Amino acid sequence: REQTLYNQLDDLYQNYLLTKNTKLQKLSSNIEKDSKELDKIDPKNWTISDRQHLTQH
Repeated sequence: REQTLYNQLDDLYQNYLLTKNTKLQKLSSNIEKDSKELDKIDPKNWTISDRQHLTQH
């Protein structure tokens, strides 16, 4: 009976680790996407024509 409990605990823990890792990977890939988006917005990366276009308005 005790062994069964330990096994269940072990299963739970493994599940927990798996879920945690999956969530972390998802998060990190989202962050990466966001940072790429932000790079596009970063004025340092704009071309001169983009800048002129913006200042004309």
